[in-house]
Amino acid sequence: MNFGKYKHPDWVNLGLYEAIHHYRMDIIKILLSAGGDVNGFMPFACWLTPLMHAVRYKEPRWDLAELLLDLGVPVNGTNGLGMSALPMVIFYGLPEAADWLLDRGADIDFIEPEFCSTPLGWAARWGKADMAGTLLKRGAHVKHAGMVWSKPMAWALKNGHTAIVELLK
Repeated sequence: MNFGKYKHPDWVNLGLYEAIHHYRMDIIKILLSAGGDVNGFMPFACWLTPLMHAVRYKEPRWDLAELLLDLGVPVNGTNGLGMSALPMVIFYGLPEAADWLLDRGADIDFIEPEFCSTPLGWAARWGKADMAGTLLKRGAHVKHAGMVWSKPMAWALKNGHTAIVELLK
């Protein structure tokens, strides 16, 4: 296996990532006791971080999510694309997970580099009116974005999400 510049990847952390992905709390505990580091090098976390794996389901894995935060995983930690867990749960339409992340300090106006958008921008882009409403009630800034074209209103108008356009007015 070629890991590029990483000649000797931390195999414990590779196993830990897979155990988190597959929600194997028994193996997670063993690997943590063997020195696994939830904030260590995990090459496959370019797509989904351990925290994303915990909160991205219709029935989030709350015990795993709490364990990860207790172990120092940052609530605003990003994957290899620069995205945090909050836009992901917005995309999947998981208001309970969004509230959970926000209650634990997730940045409601964090701009990720892929679409230069905030979580509200993600809700507007993907037509998630209920999620947009949740974010607005929680204090999301309507005009905050990395670029003019990535403002929530621009996404809602471009994609024909009239219910979100009305929310953003």
